[in-house]
Amino acid sequence: MISRLLKNNSFSKWVDYEFINGYSPNAILPKYREFYITSIKASYIAPHGYGFIKYTNTLIPIQNLGSDRYNEIALIKMRDSLHVILQSLSKNGNIHFSLSPQELLYIQKILNGCQIMSVYKEISNQNFNEIVIKTKSKLLDIFMDFNDSLFNMIISLKGYHPYRWKGYRA
Repeated sequence: MISRLLKNNSFSKWVDYEFINGYSPNAILPKYREFYITSIKASYIAPHGYGFIKYTNTLIPIQNLGSDRYNEIALIKMRDSLHVILQSLSKNGNIHFSLSPQELLYIQKILNGCQIMSVYKEISNQNFNEIVIKTKSKLLDIFMDFNDSLFNMIISLKGYHPYRWKGYRA
């Protein structure tokens, strides 16, 4: 609401990206919304002698795919709105993401001959918390800039003082 009242297009666009709709695929993503996964874990069944052995939540060495494919799989570009990110935060540990069909093919190459039961990307909760903190910090910086340029320092750091506005009548 504030961004529209101020008629500041860049601020309105940033608010729309961060808080309402998220970043579109062609929008420039801030660096704080790009990070790497902590690992890929899979549960799978592997041939073993004349039988099979089951592995559960085992780390998959995606570095074996080379640096280009590693970056393709491991780099996360978080385009969701802050609301979605807050909903995704986990109190019990890290966040799990699904793999794309192409990424799943890469993992199948590593686990050649194995039957994959489940596989997921593990992302640190700290990455999502950092997005929240940086977004709030940027919003505070923007409001401080507005205080300097639009409100002639009328809003103090200790609080809002409505009687200091010009035209205020008691």
